[in-house]
Amino acid sequence: HTPDNPASLSHRSVWAIAEGRPGYLWIGTTRGGLNRLEVATGQSVRYQHDPADPHSLSSDRVSSLLVDRAGVVWVGTLGGGLSRLDEATGRFSHYRHVPGDPASLSSDVVNALYEDGTGRLWVGTYGDGLNLLDAQRQSFTVVRRDPTNPRGLSHDFITDIAADRSGAIWIATTGGGMSVFHPQQQAFAIYRHDPGDESSLPSDQVNAVYEDQAGMVW
Repeated sequence: HTPDNPASLSHRSVWAIAEGRPGYLWIGTTRGGLNRLEVATGQSVRYQHDPADPHSLSSDRVSSLLVDRAGVVWVGTLGGGLSRLDEATGRFSHYRHVPGDPASLSSDVVNALYEDGTGRLWVGTYGDGLNLLDAQRQSFTVVRRDPTNPRGLSHDFITDIAADRSGAIWIATTGGGMSVFHPQQQAFAIYRHDPGDESSLPSDQVNAVYEDQAGMVW
């Protein structure tokens, strides 16, 4: 970030990076919005919130990014919900929490994004569970922790979402360990810290999840 250079990154603090078209990276910053970086030149195009423009980025606090299989850029923000970029026009459409509407996004604090093998978008919020987007209806199904269901989501504070090669979806949480969704059973398996078991998860505070080339999940 160079203050007097509008083609530099918009902020020095980066929270999210996603690979776009060949030669381009999308970079989300803590308070400077979204940047499209041309790797060969180091030049950036900035996308930032403009209160006078309803089609601008919903918030400059970008927490998560996803480029889906169609090349669409999805932007999760802290306080502005979810934004979808039409790169051809530079205009955003927004998905926000609407009080009283159970089919809206459950929270405007979005922490994690993931596209599954069917093309469905998973949106993890920080404090209000998991949202699954129905693209045709433009509505969400919300999954929250249910203390009475031992095979449900373990916690509503979600930090990361990824899948393994079997198709299971791993959901990292702050305070609930790992919730692993098995599509065939339509149920979660829960992995948590057990002080009496040295082979259990070392902590229920999980920040990220990743499967390596050997199929090991970290």
